[in-house]
Amino acid sequence: MTPTKRQPLHRVIYLTCFLLSTSILGISLWGHYQIARDLLIKQTMTLTEQHVARSTEALETMIATMDVANEAIIRRITLESLTPQALHDLLDSSVTLNRDIQSIAVLDEQGQVLDFAPSRFQLKTNSQHPVLSPDWYQKEAQHDQTLYSKPHIQHLFQGEFPWVISNTIPFNHQGKRCLLLIDYKIKTFQRFFETGGIGKQGYTYLIDDQQELIYHPHQALMTAELKRETIPDLGTEPTKVQLDKDNHVVLASQVMAGTHWRVVGKTYLQEVLASGLSRILQTSLILFLALTFLINVLAYLLARFIARPIRRLALHMQDFQDLPTGHYETSGYDEANELYQAYHQLLNQVDQLMEQIKLEEAALRKSERNVLEAQIQPHFLYNTLESILWMIESQNTRDASHMVTALGRLLRITLSKGKEYIPLEREFEHVTNYLEIQQIRYNQQFTYQLQLPEKVGSCPTIKLILQPIVENAIIHGLANLYEPGLLTIEAKQTEKGILIQIKDNGQGMSVERLEELRRELKQPSDVAGIGLRNVHERLQIYFGPEYGLTIDSQEDQGTCVSLSIPCLDWEDLPS
Repeated sequence: MTPTKRQPLHRVIYLTCFLLSTSILGISLWGHYQIARDLLIKQTMTLTEQHVARSTEALETMIATMDVANEAIIRRITLESLTPQALHDLLDSSVTLNRDIQSIAVLDEQGQVLDFAPSRFQLKTNSQHPVLSPDWYQKEAQHDQTLYSKPHIQHLFQGEFPWVISNTIPFNHQGKRCLLLIDYKIKTFQRFFETGGIGKQGYTYLIDDQQELIYHPHQALMTAELKRETIPDLGTEPTKVQLDKDNHVVLASQVMAGTHWRVVGKTYLQEVLASGLSRILQTSLILFLALTFLINVLAYLLARFIARPIRRLALHMQDFQDLPTGHYETSGYDEANELYQAYHQLLNQVDQLMEQIKLEEAALRKSERNVLEAQIQPHFLYNTLESILWMIESQNTRDASHMVTALGRLLRITLSKGKEYIPLEREFEHVTNYLEIQQIRYNQQFTYQLQLPEKVGSCPTIKLILQPIVENAIIHGLANLYEPGLLTIEAKQTEKGILIQIKDNGQGMSVERLEELRRELKQPSDVAGIGLRNVHERLQIYFGPEYGLTIDSQEDQGTCVSLSIPCLDWEDLPS
């Protein structure tokens, strides 16, 4: 698995400070944005309510003024017993004095027009105007109060089709039930709704107590069915402010005093929030960028202030051998200075301990190597001398003489003038002498083959690494064969170093025995370890744990012991 790359301390400190600060700043600005949004919604609701209140107050004032003027007309008609001409003059002067009046008329019990003004208009004879309908007249006349109609097109006079709102006032004249019909120009009401609502899309409209439209600024579009107004349930409260179910629209309403009308103001939140919040977002963004830049600079300076002394110490630690001993001063905060001094004290102690450990380790390794080599030599000498003695007793002097000669050469190589390392070809020469001795001892019961490439023959190795393995192969693999056995020793160069394989075609071993032998190689040996484990431990002491022995074997198929050693130059040998 690839190790995770560690980040420098100053970068970790910088990123931590920067990310933490910007996160807190971002959360704060987001909270500020939400608070501003809520305040803007509340402000919009308040402004819409105030706008509706002003419109309602203005309408109430206008209608009160109309009612006063209309009462004055009724009073003159009922109290002064006006002649037809005087009644006509009164109606005509009322239209002339009040430019908001489109027309004025007096109707009798049957809904017939008794008189009207202005006189320049010509009354229609076959009009479909609702005021000429007896049903409408009876419906209006039965109310003993002033009533206002919905906006409609007037069809009372020829050639005139204005939009009007009709005001009907019942009264008694000369013992008869009459109705005063005043048609007000639609623009009389329009001016109270032209200011609209909050924003460009907002507007104000008028409904009755049945939640039916009386006036709408988009009346023409609604008549042509190009626009539709969904009137929400506003309840019976005199004043109410609310959001629609989707929280997209602010609705404010207020009942007009003395009427059944309700003024409704409608404001689109999206428009108001878009204009208001865009300024807030712009300001917040500028503030965020400015503070982020400031945080970035401060985080960098803080990270540098904290990490720089530690970084200098880390650089010194990487090259601690060149550091001066004794007291050492550095710039930075007190904790960094204390760390420097503690580290230098540690270095002084480490230097002393390392020197002591080197001396002790060198002595220990030399003792271990000598002990391991000494374990092999007595064991081998004992077996060889026993064979020579046996040959002499058997009066086989020729083979005994040959064996003594081979033993002399073998011991000469073994001693090697006290050297720890010998060329690999000398080790092969040593094992050749050993094989000659063993061939005599075992009466030519096996043959052997050696292969050593010239390019690896000069490579250094330690002494006595092949002979114990060959001895083990002869005793446990070849000694009890019914046919002559074969032992091959082959060396070859690999990417790792040099691989030496000792193979025999002997008895081999079972899987259980092979696993047991492999476990024994991995276990630490006692002082008296001999054989394969001895060679394995010596190789690892000299060259490291990545080198040593491996064993492969199959029952009745033979055994292969592989030795791996490095291919080093003589000047690079470990001491």
